[in-house]
Amino acid sequence: MKTTTLFRLGGLLLAIGGLLGPIGHLVLHPPSHALQYQGTPQWVLAHAVLTVSWVLILFGVFALYGLGHERMGVIGLVGFALVAVVCLYQVASYAFDAFTLPEIRTTFPGETATDPNGSFNQFPNGLFPLPLSFPIGLILFGIAIFRSSFEQRWAGIGLVMSVVFIYAGGAVAHSPLHFERAIPIVLSINSLVFAWLGFGLLQGMRTGVQLATPAAVLTPLGAHSAQ
Repeated sequence: MKTTTLFRLGGLLLAIGGLLGPIGHLVLHPPSHALQYQGTPQWVLAHAVLTVSWVLILFGVFALYGLGHERMGVIGLVGFALVAVVCLYQVASYAFDAFTLPEIRTTFPGETATDPNGSFNQFPNGLFPLPLSFPIGLILFGIAIFRSSFEQRWAGIGLVMSVVFIYAGGAVAHSPLHFERAIPIVLSINSLVFAWLGFGLLQGMRTGVQLATPAAVLTPLGAHSAQ
């Protein structure tokens, strides 16, 4: 398979994965993570879709970094590594919700509960420090994308801003307003930014822009006269 085909496939996967996020969070997901909804067919379907979403995003992020790694520098490398950890963490978390949690509920009725932040918060310290990779990775990777000549470089700023939205949504959900729906809304925004990056990758490949092409080497002024 040609390299350009792999990059196009990666962009497509990234776009599809990002678009699946709002479907899982806002369309299919039950109204809350209350015990009464856990393990229901609607719950399983929503979290299965979100699991697939993050698997596709993971493959797409590899393609995005593979195309632009030479211009993203050390910040991009660190950001990419942390975003990859974020993707794996999200896949494990949503897969736990979709496939393991229903079995636990069946075996131990009433013994399992999750909060709006995800089921992995049931584990000691929420598997800390893994959750820290989420904001740090998104911010570093977003900055690296913006600094590069990526076709949709402003999506990098969108990635950074999505972190602000995520924490703002969490604050609203846990405030006296108790607007739990704020969390899936901001998570959907984050997913849509990944879709934006995917479409940017596809556009870049269509217009022949090779982000990873090394910059042209400048010839010293006196080089031609010396020859």
